[in-house]
Amino acid sequence: MNICYDESFWKEFELLMYDRNRMDKTKEDVDNLFTLLKLEKGDKLLDVCCGFGRYSKLFALKGVETTGIDITKYYIDRAIESGKGVKNLDYILGDITELKEIDKYDYAINMFTSFGLLDSEDDEIEGLKNVFNGLKPGGKYLIDTQGKELLCRDYERNIWFESGGVKVFLEYIVKDCFTVLQSKWMYYKDSVMHERTFDTRIYSAVELATMMYSVGFKEVEIFGNYSGDPYNMDSKRLVVIGTK
Repeated sequence: MNICYDESFWKEFELLMYDRNRMDKTKEDVDNLFTLLKLEKGDKLLDVCCGFGRYSKLFALKGVETTGIDITKYYIDRAIESGKGVKNLDYILGDITELKEIDKYDYAINMFTSFGLLDSEDDEIEGLKNVFNGLKPGGKYLIDTQGKELLCRDYERNIWFESGGVKVFLEYIVKDCFTVLQSKWMYYKDSVMHERTFDTRIYSAVELATMMYSVGFKEVEIFGNYSGDPYNMDSKRLVVIGTK
């Protein structure tokens, strides 16, 4: 089963994906994204693959009318609970490949390497088209991922570390002519070994920009972080922004 549709995966491996350092940076990330995208109060934003709403909630608190969409019920339930009492915030439990909204949003974001996890590249393109259609003319879609160039620079096949007293082992294998990264995650806790293997499609800056142009975006900008610095071999992330 693809991990996108596997509720148990997101519960079981949450501690690996959302460590304290990453959570502590969320507000800084949102502040930088607010500036990079030139967001204003009252703008409408779609948070694609929103998880438990750590970005959605903060955008809403800054006055942006925010909608989060995620296919994982566990996360959407948590997001709704966390967002109680917050104005300008709602959530959709659903698949981005089935989203059918037209000219509704000023902005959309897809954070934290969620792009590339769907069953096939055709599904990724379908999701990309749906976001494009959901944007108003002139609307922008920001995708944040690990660029293929940066993966080449930083690649380690095996990684061991300890987090919160839990020993974690990660194994990464590049497959299919450097188009797919296979990830094997394992950790041992309370006398139980937890293990999952999953694939993520990986894209270079040019490949991702080409995909965005192919579905209709008229302009694509490429950055190396949320502050808008150039994308190069010193970058930490690949940030691509398409304008409808």
